[in-house]
Amino acid sequence: MEIAIITFLILVTTGFGLYRWQRNPSGEPRESLPPRDFGGLFPAATPSPAQQPEADENAGRKAAEFQSELLNRAKDGDLPCLTDAHAAGGGALYDEVLDSLTAWASGRQERLQDIVSYIVNHPELRANKTVADSVLVSWAANPAAYPAADVMHFAALANDAQGYMTAVQAAMRLWREGTLPRLSAAQLHQLVESQYWIMSGEARASGAGFLLKQQMARLRDELARPRSDGPQ
Repeated sequence: MEIAIITFLILVTTGFGLYRWQRNPSGEPRESLPPRDFGGLFPAATPSPAQQPEADENAGRKAAEFQSELLNRAKDGDLPCLTDAHAAGGGALYDEVLDSLTAWASGRQERLQDIVSYIVNHPELRANKTVADSVLVSWAANPAAYPAADVMHFAALANDAQGYMTAVQAAMRLWREGTLPRLSAAQLHQLVESQYWIMSGEARASGAGFLLKQQMARLRDELARPRSDGPQ
């Protein structure tokens, strides 16, 4: 009886070993299968290749509608449209909206002043060449209409070395003429120098930026000389 039990156990052990060998004949450890991705009970649907053109068309239509809405707001003088255009992240769209606002302000100094004030008071916003040129023309005709600090800051926000040099030249001319009585020579020099660094390194390193540095060096020398017939 004992012999039969022992024989049965040997057969069971041998059979189990043969089964394990057949499952992994090489004897090497088997790698576990990678877990399946689980996207949740309701995974987001992605457009099929057949649906992609329609999805692209819908996205393009929404972008066009958003652009049209911003431009219509700009034509009506809605200044916060600049903030919305900036938040959208498109530089070209922002410039287009700002140009539209500049057109709305054309010939109306108080409107242009509103644009300058809005941008200056929202540090995330910037100017561009179109509106900066308009502000310089308006300032040159009526220096009392804008604080010199706002004009120089606005010119720097346009990130255009040539435009900033034009602003520096305008400031110097007005100062020589005595139409900037609140600025001493030292204050004007400090203003021009501080706003210069607001421009990007790329703008400062450009060819126009090199000429601007020369202009500013001459300005520094002139402002350092005592004047008996002008602002001090």
